Amino acid sequence: MLHKVVQVRLYPLVEQEIQLAQTFGCARWWWNYALNKSIETYKETGKGEHPIFAKTSNSKLTIEIGAAKL
Repeated sequence: MLHKVVQVRLYPLVEQEIQLAQTFGCARWWWNYALNKSIETYKETGKGEHPIFAKTSNSKLTIEIGAAKL
C-alpha cells in the first residue's frame, strides 16, 4: 500500500490564531490532566484504568467544556 503525503500551510487571521491557541491549550491541559489521573490511579490501585471515562458527578461539565473547545 502506498501512502501519499500532502503538506498544507495555513495562514490564519489574528482571531483564528487566538482560537487555535485556546483550543490547543485546552486539549493540552486535558491530556496532561488525564495522564496525571491515570498515573495516580495506577499508583493507588495497580490497575491502568482510565478514570476520566468513569461516570462521575462532574462528567457533564467535562463534556460541555470539551465540546466548547474541541
